[in-house]
Amino acid sequence: MTSTFDNKNNPLYGTEREQFEVLKKMFYHTIPERMPDTYFICGEGGEIDEDTLPEYIFICPAYGVGWSIPYKKVSYKDGE
Repeated sequence: MTSTFDNKNNPLYGTEREQFEVLKKMFYHTIPERMPDTYFICGEGGEIDEDTLPEYIFICPAYGVGWSIPYKKVSYKDGE
């Protein structure tokens, strides 16, 4: 009987690996002050749409950096 679980090489496969990667990314971006070189949303601006999303968000490239980069929302809805 062979086991699909391999502690030495890769204990996660397929969907488990994908879910782990998503959670890891979420974790890194929720505590940027503890994770070097991790970007995070540091502000918002402009009008708020019907989905409660701002027109602009500001991304800080790393905790402690004194600048940020604005990103403008682009709508792909029909007629906009």
